[in-house]
Amino acid sequence: MGTTAQQRRDWVEDYWVRADPARCDGDGAESFNEFLVRVDDAINRLSQIDSRVVLVFGHGQFINAMRWRCSKEAENQGMQSFRAFDLKSPVAHCEPLTLFN
Repeated sequence: MGTTAQQRRDWVEDYWVRADPARCDGDGAESFNEFLVRVDDAINRLSQIDSRVVLVFGHGQFINAMRWRCSKEAENQGMQSFRAFDLKSPVAHCEPLTLFN
């Protein structure tokens, strides 16, 4: 929407401090719950592929959400757990990661 990361910083902090998984920040945005539905759908579709190797490309936060959902850290946890995981485990550009073993 024509804003810089600096301009969005306060909005982002407010979003994570509120930690309301049903909150949607405007037209075209999705709630955290909707984001996780999309993440879970991707994980389910990937797990159905009959191949030893599958390459997935996407934004770091989405990839991290997939990693988080596949980890024990996500069990019975919410937004704050994901935020902590995302901040401590940033995904570097073109970093190869393993989702399933």
